[in-house]
Formats: sequence, structure tokens, C-alpha cells
Amino acid sequence: MTRFARVMTLVALSLLIGGCQLPPLPWTKSQPAPAPALPAAPVVETVRAETLFPSADWHATYGVQDQGKAEMKVEEDWLRDGQRLVATQNGVPYVTWEFRPDGVWRADPKGFGALLRYLPTLLENDVAWKQESAGREVWFALNEEKAACDTWKSTFPVNQCWQLQVLNRGELTTFLFGRGVGPLRADAVNYARPAESFVKTLRAQKLGTTLVPENRKAVLDKAGGSGAQPAPVRPVTPTEFQQAMQNAKA
Repeated sequence: MTRFARVMTLVALSLLIGGCQLPPLPWTKSQPAPAPALPAAPVVETVRAETLFPSADWHATYGVQDQGKAEMKVEEDWLRDGQRLVATQNGVPYVTWEFRPDGVWRADPKGFGALLRYLPTLLENDVAWKQESAGREVWFALNEEKAACDTWKSTFPVNQCWQLQVLNRGELTTFLFGRGVGPLRADAVNYARPAESFVKTLRAQKLGTTLVPENRKAVLDKAGGSGAQPAPVRPVTPTEFQQAMQNAKA
């Protein structure tokens, strides 16, 4: 056997003993691991402003505390009539919420005739806008309030709350709405006339009304429609709202 033949024999034996480690063929190369799947985007619930209000007649007891005075108990009937909700005290309507395709509206509570949009059709967090009523600007700011809502859950069936701030002629009114319940609280701070400040807090509620049918109809007829023209809505930034509030305080 030649020297070359002996070398090749030894190579063959070493391959048989150690196993044949051939390089992988080009078409058998391992593929890269797939990229990890991205987490699913959180589902954002769409909330219609109308759902913040009772869908049927409601009797409510509020505690009203004027600046520097003791709290008084006030009985109210909330009458749901199609696309409006009329709130009454002692059978006298004092506010009508109108559920329109473009939001929830009510007449300017300062008595200047304009119809103001208190809530957009679909609720959005951290938004602000303004409207004009009799030559004066009325400012609005809307935010979801999760922490404040937790304090009400043991008393009222609320699972979502929204805070609405309304700045109107030197008075800042902060509403806390409970979904399906209506206003849980209204805190009015009058910078121009501090003695007119007040806090109104929901104390009890139940389905139905204290009004007999004929009186209920008379109250709804008396409330009628606002007859006011909707004021144009102009979006602003939350920063602009805060600046307007600082100007009112000054």
C-alpha cells in the first residue's frame, strides 16, 4: 500500500469513528426566528354623552350648601321625555337637557338665551372648547375621572365618571357626572361674587317620580323647548382653558 493510500485509509477510519460532520447544504440553512408578536392595542370604549343621564324618570335628593351656610335638602324629579331630560324642584322645571345629534345642550344658565353644548356626542378625555353667549365667552373642559368615581361606587351604581368644568362670566362650575345617574356633584366657585358660590351633592335616588301623570304633563308643557339658537363651538386647548380660568380668578 502506498503512503497516499495509507493516509486516505486513516482519514476514512477517523470519519467512521468520529462521525461524518459535513457542512450544511445551502438550501438547508436554518431560518431566523420570527419576530415576537406585538401586544394588541387596548380597546377604547366609545361612550355617548347621553348615557351619562338617566334613561327614565328619576327622583333625587340633593344636599345644597351655599357659601358659609349649612347644607339644605332639596328634592328633585328628573323627567325623561324623548330627547330631553327636564329637572324640576317642587314641580318647577329649572333646567332642560337636550339630547341632539351633535351633543347634549342646555340654555345658558346665566339667562342670556344662547343654547350651549355641555357635552359632545362622543365623550373624549382632556378636551376643551368655548362658545359665545351674548357677547361673552363660555369655556368648557372635559376629562374622565376614575379616582373620584371610586368614592361613589359604594353608594350609587356608577362604573364611569366624567368631569365637566364650565367657566361662565367669572363663575367656574365643576360637574361630576356618573354614567346612567346624571350629576353626582356640582361645585360652583364664583370668583366675581364669592357669596354666590355653592356645592350641590347627590344624597339619594330612586326610579320614578313624585308627580301624578297630569302634573307631570303640565311640568313638561311648562318646560317646553329652549327656543335658543345653538352657539357655534370653537375647539381650544386645555392650556387655553387653564389660562382663561386664571384670568377669571384675577
